[in-house]
Amino acid sequence: QFASYRKKAFSAAIRSDLRQAAIAEQHYELQNGEYAKTIEDLKEAGFRQTDGVTLEIKIIGDVYEIKGTHKSCQQGTGEYVYSNMKGIIEERRACE
Repeated sequence: QFASYRKKAFSAAIRSDLRQAAIAEQHYELQNGEYAKTIEDLKEAGFRQTDGVTLEIKIIGDVYEIKGTHKSCQQGTGEYVYSNMKGIIEERRACE
């Protein structure tokens, strides 16, 4: 039971960071005329990343995708993705 709660907490942290990073990405684009290419760019603009969460940005033209994982999920699990094209967070692999 406790392990289940922990997995849910890790997943919630990833989703929260993805939401905040998406907002920061939009703000960055308004200020700079282009999307941030790295999480470091977003951090310089004020984004605060949760400990244990790793985010990666991929940009293709006007579309960006941010992938999030958590170090406490088993490798290859706990992957969520936000795309500005779809406007939602998708669970690719649940945290195990």
